[in-house]
Amino acid sequence: MKPGHIRLLGVVLFLAARPARAETFLEREFSMDPARVRIAHTGEALQVSVPGAMPEFRPGRPDLPWISERIELPLGVRVRTVEVLSIDSRPLAEAGRLPSSIRPTPGLGNVERTQPDPVFFSHRGFLPDPAAELGAEGFERGVNVALVNLSPVRWDPASGRLEALARVRVRLVLEPTEERPLARERVVEEWEGPHGLSRTATRLAAGGSRRMAQPFKATQIPSVLGSPVQYVIITDETMQPQFQRLADWKTESGVPAAVRTMTFIRQQYVGADDAERIRTFIRDAYTRWGTKWVLLGGDTDVIPVRFGTTTFYSGTTIATDLYYQCLDGNWDADGDDFYGEGYYSSSVPGDNADLLPDVYLGRAPCTTLAQAQLFVNKTLTYEKTPVADYMKNVLLFAEVLFPQDWVYPQETTLDGGSIAELRRARRCSTRSIAVTTSRSTSGTATATSCTSATGRSRTRTPTPSRTGTGSSTCTRSTARRMRSISRRSARPSSWRPAGGL
Repeated sequence: MKPGHIRLLGVVLFLAARPARAETFLEREFSMDPARVRIAHTGEALQVSVPGAMPEFRPGRPDLPWISERIELPLGVRVRTVEVLSIDSRPLAEAGRLPSSIRPTPGLGNVERTQPDPVFFSHRGFLPDPAAELGAEGFERGVNVALVNLSPVRWDPASGRLEALARVRVRLVLEPTEERPLARERVVEEWEGPHGLSRTATRLAAGGSRRMAQPFKATQIPSVLGSPVQYVIITDETMQPQFQRLADWKTESGVPAAVRTMTFIRQQYVGADDAERIRTFIRDAYTRWGTKWVLLGGDTDVIPVRFGTTTFYSGTTIATDLYYQCLDGNWDADGDDFYGEGYYSSSVPGDNADLLPDVYLGRAPCTTLAQAQLFVNKTLTYEKTPVADYMKNVLLFAEVLFPQDWVYPQETTLDGGSIAELRRARRCSTRSIAVTTSRSTSGTATATSCTSATGRSRTRTPTPSRTGTGSSTCTRSTARRMRSISRRSARPSSWRPAGGL
């Protein structure tokens, strides 16, 4: 798909004849590139995939890929329905058969597929029907956001005809809602730049110089009475002196920063556990300081992780720091101490977690003062003496997600490399960046590198980012690669497992 290739057609009022009321709707048009559709022959079936798309996991349905597109809505409304107005498509195959959806199971083993549902596999006409449906809704830094799920491929089970979608035009029918984002007592407009970047970061990425920030004094507890704080670091007393060095440098560089310790947070905030106390503190920082960036200065034995509940593996928990990022909603609305439960039925509604981020968060996996000192030293060296255009040099790690025991050259059902490709396309789309992609011929890793178009040789390894699961095995494997990079680079290597719910 071509990220960002979306055209807003308008916001109009439609007067329904019966009943007599006004409906508000948005119309959007999405353009997609049929050349990105990949077809692999697996026995008698065709395996269809699109880089960056997710496969179908709903039981019994044909395994067709899905992508999500972000749409901003006015406050006070939500999407009631999504209607497909028109479709342009291109033929891919005339008589193909598709497998049923994957049955997600934990651990290693062969890929299992769900039993084909005759309702879908005996259907006459194209599936999915409709080709677009409503995904997640929520608030992202006060912005009302809806995700629309689109299938870039459609299939007619009766005839076997397979088509790629080149254009889809949809209508979002809106309805009033009382839901509102967290009330923000302070918003620093300079920090609310496009695509989540502050003007300071945008200027630095463009090669601009740093400026000395005005002296500021933040209140101990987040408040509008003191200075705003853009960057917050949470750590323990042992590592506080080292992370204070980083905060001081950030402040001098025009990014007001503050450090708060776990002891301070425990003294000032109540909650069921430390994770809840930390989240409450971050909510206060976001709403009263205007905080945008949060660094957890410690591994999980220093800064605890929240385990979210998912039915994806027939019921399990996943370690995720989204709990600290996604500040709207209630992650334990039903009070059963299982966090982030999704909707199951009207009698089991689950929780009310909003999974759209309000702050941008990372974790420095340090447990000792020496590790914190090394992390901060590398960060300061990298920022104070950077390669000219280092902010345009990024390395993306990825792994095959399904099948979990995948070996080269076996076919994949969900490749993290395709997700990395989508991230590359979205984030490295400017003309000043050239893209180089490499895949290990042994099948052990996938790496995508975004580098400057100048072709200048690099003396430092690009900033690494990983696409993969939060399992301990995968994380340890990535940690070894990250440490290898760290020994050769001035840039400290840190990451956060995907851990999505």
